[in-house]
Amino acid sequence: EDRIPFLAEVFDFFASCAEDRRPSIHMELKGNNTGKQAGELFNEYVAAGKLNISDLLVSSCNWEELKSLREVCPEAKIALLDGAIRRNLLLKKTGPEAEKYFAELFAYGNEDYMLPRFPDLTENLVLLDKICEDQKIHSL
Repeated sequence: EDRIPFLAEVFDFFASCAEDRRPSIHMELKGNNTGKQAGELFNEYVAAGKLNISDLLVSSCNWEELKSLREVCPEAKIALLDGAIRRNLLLKKTGPEAEKYFAELFAYGNEDYMLPRFPDLTENLVLLDKICEDQKIHSL
């Protein structure tokens, strides 16, 4: 049965590759409180000589997670992915009554940084029409 590997298993796989043929690791931090832990684990592999700092690129929509990673892994290459919808800012505009729609309306709808469910604006608007009749929310 297939499963998502643990991060240590991913690092083990890349560490098993010959250094001159090792692909880069692009790790995207998705949840809260992931940056520091991921950076600490990566540091263990670097300290053991299994991986190099240059093997890793870390990205996230959450700047705070990238900062947390950088605190423990200051030389890591990082990339901020923008375009995310920030939950706290949207709630300020819509009020708490809109939050019940977030999980269905957005990818990662239960996270602090959410993405539109579909790449096409029209598809997102159709979904909004389907799940929400509140015109105040539509007007945003």
